[in-house]
Amino acid sequence: MKVRNLQDRLFTRTANKGGVLRAVNRFRKDEDGSLIIFGMIIFLLMLMIGGMAVDLMRHERMRTELQQTLDRSVLAAASLTQDLDAEAVVRDYFAKADLTDYLKSVTVVQGANDIYKRVSAVAVAETNPQYMHMMGIDELPAAAVSGATQEVPDIEIVLVLDVSGSMRESAGTGTKIEALKVAAKKFIDTVMVDTDGNHVSVTIVPYNAQVNIGKTLREQFANVPAPYTVGSECVELPATAAFFSDLNIVRPDLTEIFTWADMKSGTDTSNNFTSYTSSSSAIHYTASTTSDPTEECNITSPAGVNVVRLPNYNRGQLKLQIDGLVARGRTSITLGMKWGSYLIDPGARPMFTEFARTGVIDAAYNVRPYNYEDRQSRKFVILMTDGEHVDHMIIKPPYKTGLSPIWRSIADGNYSIEHKSPTVLPTAAGGKRWWVPHLVPSSSSAMADGWKSTIWNSTGSAANLKQLTWPEVWATWRGSYVAWQFYARALGTSGTTRTNLYKAYYSNADSAFKKVWGSKTAMDTSLDQTCDLLKKPRFAEEIGAPDAAPRAIVFGIALQAPLSGETVISNCATTSSYFYKPQNASDLDGAFNSIASQINYLRLTQ
Repeated sequence: MKVRNLQDRLFTRTANKGGVLRAVNRFRKDEDGSLIIFGMIIFLLMLMIGGMAVDLMRHERMRTELQQTLDRSVLAAASLTQDLDAEAVVRDYFAKADLTDYLKSVTVVQGANDIYKRVSAVAVAETNPQYMHMMGIDELPAAAVSGATQEVPDIEIVLVLDVSGSMRESAGTGTKIEALKVAAKKFIDTVMVDTDGNHVSVTIVPYNAQVNIGKTLREQFANVPAPYTVGSECVELPATAAFFSDLNIVRPDLTEIFTWADMKSGTDTSNNFTSYTSSSSAIHYTASTTSDPTEECNITSPAGVNVVRLPNYNRGQLKLQIDGLVARGRTSITLGMKWGSYLIDPGARPMFTEFARTGVIDAAYNVRPYNYEDRQSRKFVILMTDGEHVDHMIIKPPYKTGLSPIWRSIADGNYSIEHKSPTVLPTAAGGKRWWVPHLVPSSSSAMADGWKSTIWNSTGSAANLKQLTWPEVWATWRGSYVAWQFYARALGTSGTTRTNLYKAYYSNADSAFKKVWGSKTAMDTSLDQTCDLLKKPRFAEEIGAPDAAPRAIVFGIALQAPLSGETVISNCATTSSYFYKPQNASDLDGAFNSIASQINYLRLTQ
């Protein structure tokens, strides 16, 4: 009904009350024009939804552009082959895309010595919605976050471990060697996880005054003779500065095997004869006397314990090797470090290739040691000592090999020593040249009684005589006994003369039989040489840079060491933060755990 008609009906004279009510009811029921209001509401909703879609499309386009730019930039920046500053790389990507205003932050975490690199970045753009403000949304930021990490998958680790006699001393709870075994085995379990495959290799180099490199490794040095004493696979390295100016050991250059001898223990220097079998003054220590502090080349039982363990990934074998370490002998940190560094130097690769081919080491190790500049590998050395350098003696070449002038009468066990040169024979010799020590039992005996014109032979049979080789001499008696009983006592007619002869043959630092391999100062210097070579930059372009990545990362541990030992180990460590000074077993365990954790942290998932 039309409004006008309703007015006419309400205000005419013919209108009545009933008519008015009927008109109102008809108006209430009339639906003409109602869709106009509903249509307006739907229109507004459509406008809002369409506008929101437009705003969201603009937001997603910006977010996608930001995300793609972030992803590309952090991947490029995190690459270990990327020589430019990581943050500068990310910012340059955004500048090229004209998105610089939206880059909010760049975070770069550089692993120690370029072991890994992690780059993350955040970008946010305000898209200023044009329609969504009708719903009370005035801001719609487009945010993007991205991160990338590159790590080194292949790791070479060398444990250079002190097994000298002082490692039998207390470490608070138990001995130092016991504490080392516990800590080192935990280290093996930590750095070697089941998912590593053969990406990680561990080499063990136990050292005291020498390094027993083992038969397999010793045979790679063609010019080095077989050991004079079974199991004594220690090679005498040159003590020259030139030799320590390179990490590599050129295999044909070595020619001397270490002679297993007791050149430290003293003897009875009275004018009396001392039995050849006297354990307190004469005989050489044996492999079973593990408590003897004079052992210079590790010969232990069971065989192969205090011996170099070539690169290995078998945790059981590595821990078994560590468990069997025996503490004895003097300390030569520089020789341990020299062999340890050689076994991660690329110069050893031809040898590793041979070992891999013959099954001595895992076939996957045939290309190790990797080149220093190989960005997919890293090298770690853990150098541990509880002492300082102590000089040790080596036998001079004329007394290393061949037959000695000492003969044994087998039946009665007595000896004759031939002295050929008449210029050194005493007057008491009477022109005779065979000295028989047991015939002059005391200072009251006549010297002439000990000199004979023929060799002492208790049976007279040629079969009763045996001429000893020099290795047999040193494996039987300590050097001091030979010098006094067979030479000084024989040739010296007075106490002063005997003393001087004893010094000339034995007790002088440079005597007839032996000489000092290297002084403490010289050994400190040669260790510094090796450590400095490991600290050299991996990459030629970084030479001179203060933060250049080194060839190998060296962790140093000085367990209750004297100041001199602490100093050389601290100087060897790559940085001061890689140097540890544990004072007891617990501290040592903590040091190895910290090192293992750092190595693992540096090996993030690529």
